[in-house]
Amino acid sequence: MYVDLLKNVFSGNNPADPELNEQTIRRETEKISSILTRAFYGMENETRQKAFVRNLHAQLVTLSDYFCETGQNDHPEPPPESVDLNHERQFILETLGYLTDSIHERYFPLCNENQKISDYSRSVITSGIIEKLENLSLPATDPEHSLFEEVKTSVSRCFEEPVITYRLTGYLQAFIREIILVREHNLKPLVQITLTDLLISFNFNSVSIVSLFVSNIQDEASKIEKEINKITVFNHWMKRVSQSPVSPAGAFDITREPVCDYLHKWLNEEISFHEKSLMLSSAMSYATGISTAGNGFKFELNLSVQQIACLIRLFTDCGVIKNGGKRDLSVFIAEHFCSKKQENISPESLRVKSYSFDEATREKVRLLILTMLERVSSPM
Repeated sequence: MYVDLLKNVFSGNNPADPELNEQTIRRETEKISSILTRAFYGMENETRQKAFVRNLHAQLVTLSDYFCETGQNDHPEPPPESVDLNHERQFILETLGYLTDSIHERYFPLCNENQKISDYSRSVITSGIIEKLENLSLPATDPEHSLFEEVKTSVSRCFEEPVITYRLTGYLQAFIREIILVREHNLKPLVQITLTDLLISFNFNSVSIVSLFVSNIQDEASKIEKEINKITVFNHWMKRVSQSPVSPAGAFDITREPVCDYLHKWLNEEISFHEKSLMLSSAMSYATGISTAGNGFKFELNLSVQQIACLIRLFTDCGVIKNGGKRDLSVFIAEHFCSKKQENISPESLRVKSYSFDEATREKVRLLILTMLERVSSPM
């Protein structure tokens, strides 16, 4: 009945007084809001509540899009402001916007983040984000000016897609809030947080931004003549990327590889390339990860490569191993040990894996250490 009422008023088939129509729609809308609350809390489990909220929210977005499209079809060409949607039609779209927004805000944890935003709300939300980014622009003299300009371009291109989701707009709004917080932080006499750090931390993984990261690192390394110093530059970047507090849940583009993972692989390849170049062009000794084992015998560990990498990290971080670094240790482990599923371990893979671990790996290693702790707590 509510949908029929909206359709009649929107199409002009309802002969009632416009003010009376608005009063009726407002009354029925308030009724829906109160019934929604009772129906929600009357459900026995969260699964049904989630399905109920998501279904209703999606239907309201679809209904809003229907009226929005119907209004646009009445004016094939973009109408001038004087002949835009009449007052009643505008009121209906605003009312549906209020309903969808209130459901999303009130039941946010249960809503589907991949639900598209309504066509009616789209222009307001996207233009608001673009305006905020524009207001945060860096001066042309700033070293990261071009990087921030590319951020704005990436966002604008993304907003040209036919579907914009709540996840994307929420991500960008959180990103803007973080930029503001970082700039306030940088006013204090503390360690400066750069836009590059923030983009890596927020996993802003658009193709153009990742390409700019690579280009900037290459430019920095190209100014250095000695291979060993180039390797130092790449290792510095590897450390910087590895120590960024990246959120595993957020990403600019969820269909693309995380920027942190991509830079890890790219830097690892660059380091390997320059290490081999250094080994071929000079007589100096440098650990490249190329196996020089004698008889080929290896001890088999009842661990995965990821779990071995985790233990290496613990041994170095806790000071158990005093000399050498992760690179030397990775080469040694690869030469003399094999995992339960892999006979030949790549030293570089082992070293890269020692920078970050998934929850399953950390839990397996934790249980192993607890077993060892229990064993050593009683006479052996």
